[in-house]
Amino acid sequence: MATNPAAALAKAPKLLWTDCGLAAWLARIKSSADARQRSDAGFWLEQTLFQTLDTWRALDSQRRKLHFWRDRAGHEVDFILEEADKLVGLEIKAGSQVTTHDLIGIRVFRDALKGKASLVRGLVLHSGKSRPLDAQDTALPWGWMVPAPRRLRLASLGW
Repeated sequence: MATNPAAALAKAPKLLWTDCGLAAWLARIKSSADARQRSDAGFWLEQTLFQTLDTWRALDSQRRKLHFWRDRAGHEVDFILEEADKLVGLEIKAGSQVTTHDLIGIRVFRDALKGKASLVRGLVLHSGKSRPLDAQDTALPWGWMVPAPRRLRLASLGW
């Protein structure tokens, strides 16, 4: 995963599994309930969403890019989707309560761009409901990216 859409980058890679199922198996996680009970539950959610984003990116004929950003002060954006100097910042939160405080990394990143690219929107993906956070940023349920198995039907895929 590339890591340099802005200049204030900290030179520390973010390690993510491309197969979160294998990673969970190696960590002895046998169910989603096991993952939710762990102190690092947010990490496992981020792994799952990364795998989804990376799959979408790999299948994308326009070859849009996927980044991670962190500055030297420790502000970070979990994922940045890039297409022709237009960016969307994604923050991943396991909880259902989202406030504008959850946008700090996205706001610092937006300021760091200094006109080099356009942060079109900031999204905080969480377990709650959709709602605007401000004029440029929105909270969305992360479930829209990872449908629950009981809701996924071949008929819904047009088969």
